Amino acid sequence: MERRAVTQILTTLTAGAAIPMDALEILRSGLGRVLGATDDLAVEDWERTAYDHACALRVMSPAALIGYLSADIAELQHALDRRPDLDRVRMRRVGAQFAALMAMALSETGDFLTASRWWRIARRTADASGDRELSIWTLGRQALVAQTIGMSTLALRLLRDVEQLTDDRPSCGLAEALTTRAKIDGLQDAESARRALDELRDLFERLPVDVTGERAAIWGYPEERLLSVRTGVLTAIGDADVHDDLASEIARYGQVDQRSRVRAELKMGWYLVNTGEVRDGLNAAGSAMADLPAGHRTTAVTRMAARVYASLPARARTLPAARELRVLTTAVTGRPDPCRTVSPDDARAPGTGGEVGRSRAV
Repeated sequence: MERRAVTQILTTLTAGAAIPMDALEILRSGLGRVLGATDDLAVEDWERTAYDHACALRVMSPAALIGYLSADIAELQHALDRRPDLDRVRMRRVGAQFAALMAMALSETGDFLTASRWWRIARRTADASGDRELSIWTLGRQALVAQTIGMSTLALRLLRDVEQLTDDRPSCGLAEALTTRAKIDGLQDAESARRALDELRDLFERLPVDVTGERAAIWGYPEERLLSVRTGVLTAIGDADVHDDLASEIARYGQVDQRSRVRAELKMGWYLVNTGEVRDGLNAAGSAMADLPAGHRTTAVTRMAARVYASLPARARTLPAARELRVLTTAVTGRPDPCRTVSPDDARAPGTGGEVGRSRAV
């Protein structure tokens, strides 16, 4: 692995391209193992590493994160083989977190089959750790990812598993599950959607402070997440009063969390198209996608852009801006064309012919 990494680095340097950070990390990891620099890491060090990756998931390109995670997972395996003194329960928890983060990163690249295997490892390891909240979070997060990529049947099955584990104790995992419910069951009509959002709000008010106050790591559920879910669901049902909330959401994101900002801008584009301002909505969506580096045009982002495209009237799809949006939406190697998997009806509000079983990327 280290030899391949060196070859990759030398090749990119010869070509004048940027150094591949994942290859560099693999090389660093190999050197650390040879020198024994990783053998003295405590469990707390591994827990901090998992937290760092949980923060990076939102802001680092998925491909780069996969490289870093791969190196640390290899080191984790090495430590478990050589360090019988390490607390196995806590290390299983770290391993489950690593596996879930890898599954999420792979899903964002469109490699859903490989991601499903990592989800399986994450669930089993979380269960083996005895940490029920971690098990619930893993199931809830996988359900949300499944809904986002259009696998609603899988998402609903995972939610049933959450129901068997939870005792209605407020947790981040339960919030993820209710978020998924709001995006699937709650989108049958406007009334049920609003009820689902009210239920999520009630849960949010009961969440521990360490969950609502965690704004960096993926296993937090701060107020920003609640606002994002609310604007997505209200946009999907055609709520005409969501404009100000969307503007507020866009304003919250800086340059670092660019994918979240672009998804909010895409929702604004979707809202404008749904309210009849087709050109403005199309331009907003196209500008958002054009400004986003290719490595950050993830599954979640491209499916949201596909919702904007699918909501366009047929005559608007011949516009140059519409054609460009579709190119930006599909120009990711190896990923299915999301514009072909989202029908126009599916992009409209409930009750207009859309099939609820199909996932709306909200």
